Amino acid sequence: MNGAGTGWRAGARKAAGLVSGWIPGGGPLLRAATRAWLAYRSDVPVILISGSSGKTTTCLLLQSLLAERCETVGTRDNDNIDCHQHRFVFRLGARRRRQILVLEAGIQSASNAPRWNAAVASDVLILTMIGHTHLQWLHSREGVFEQKKALLGALKPGGTLLVNADDDLLGTLRSDPRAKTFGVEQEADFRARNVEADARGVRFDLVREGRVLARIESELLGRHAVYPLLAAASCASLFGLDAEAMRRGLARFRPAPSRVSVGTNREWTVLDDTYSSNPEAAWAALEAMHLLDGRKVVVLGSMLELGERGPDLHRELGRRLARAFPGIQRLFGYAPLSEFILQGAVEAGFPAERTAQTDSKFELLARLEDELRPGDVALFKGSNQLALGDVIRRLGRPWFAPPIEAMPAPRAVGAFGAYRIADRRHEGIDLPAEPGTPVRAMADGEIRRAGWNGAYGRAVRIRHFTNTVSLYAHLDRIVRRRGPVAMGEIIGYSGRTGIPRGLGDYDYPHLHVELRVNGVAQDPSVYWDRFRAGSPAV
Repeated sequence: MNGAGTGWRAGARKAAGLVSGWIPGGGPLLRAATRAWLAYRSDVPVILISGSSGKTTTCLLLQSLLAERCETVGTRDNDNIDCHQHRFVFRLGARRRRQILVLEAGIQSASNAPRWNAAVASDVLILTMIGHTHLQWLHSREGVFEQKKALLGALKPGGTLLVNADDDLLGTLRSDPRAKTFGVEQEADFRARNVEADARGVRFDLVREGRVLARIESELLGRHAVYPLLAAASCASLFGLDAEAMRRGLARFRPAPSRVSVGTNREWTVLDDTYSSNPEAAWAALEAMHLLDGRKVVVLGSMLELGERGPDLHRELGRRLARAFPGIQRLFGYAPLSEFILQGAVEAGFPAERTAQTDSKFELLARLEDELRPGDVALFKGSNQLALGDVIRRLGRPWFAPPIEAMPAPRAVGAFGAYRIADRRHEGIDLPAEPGTPVRAMADGEIRRAGWNGAYGRAVRIRHFTNTVSLYAHLDRIVRRRGPVAMGEIIGYSGRTGIPRGLGDYDYPHLHVELRVNGVAQDPSVYWDRFRAGSPAV
């Protein structure tokens, strides 16, 4: 009988996995299966975390802390959308053992909270803060607050609501009989006292009812990091963790990448906060940057999903920046909306000659290579869709290497921009190459297409950055057809496929190479020449 029951539960989990593949948004059937599985594993406490900023860090911190008590299962890799709850719920397994489930709930629109509530009933609901996020759909901070508050609909009887008392909107929930609060500035059930924030991280005393429960120490950079640490430690305290267990749990913690992550690149310090952006998060990153020594160079990308308030919120960020941090050496804006940040900064007195805006990662890299000096601190902040991490990874490195080791000079007929047909420019470069010459990827990227491609013959197309594509044509043989490739990796061997016979000067074996940015053909030899010169490509 037990075996049959276990088989049934395993079958249910397998069926739910199949269902999730074809029901949009997870679907009501999958949500019902998820809730049923949690009902079966009712012995597992469920902690749900949401908020405009800090929820990922809070979630990972809490998993590290509670691992001192028992096995923790929870959201990883920011996979916080409502149609993916089952990915973590079904990891609980059928065998009853001491486990805790910690989930991060992303809320982008009015449809998300009801879906979460239909799938997950929580024992603890943590709300970190309310900011200007997803205004394209939620319209205002008040709209964001209402959707976060809607998660209370699935808080179990006797459950706990843990909220940030320093947030003006969340603070209104302190009157809820289920509420416990945490904070720094306002009175709260859990307070952070004796807060210290510097280049080494943050430290504070966790205090409850006047008694110090633990000294919290972390290498997370920035005073804003106090809040996820305080939220996680407060919740861990509710589960009985003492000071020593918290110390061990914090030692185990590893932060998510690209969230105020400090690294080095050649002789300067890079502050990578490129996973997401909103006005509050951008401000926190700027404050964190100023805890580090060195000249400050700032790259602020567009903050997306802000709806019609986007331009005004960008402009206000620029004004605040100019008033609080006039010593920033250079302020770069990337992507269209960043122009309003620069406008606001200049209106508030920031020198216009120390600002520059671009929609091109090539131009941004070029300007950064010219500007950065040993000892500088460079902050990168922008919405995830901008992929500013591409710039960080290529900073101080060549962008593109030659596709052939012994680079031949192109013939006049094969030069970039040559007119071989009336009114039609050549949008690539033809490099004379004997059949069988190894052809290498010009830069790190992802192969998007490989195979026969009409007049190109056998060809490989590679995507670099988010808006840059290189193409290698007339190959005799292709050896890499899919997946990621590294700069200099052999992708095929040159030939003459697709080259018509009897076209005079054009009829010779060669490698045709194209480079396009936002669909516009570029001359790749500009980058090869700099690579051969031994300097970072620009």
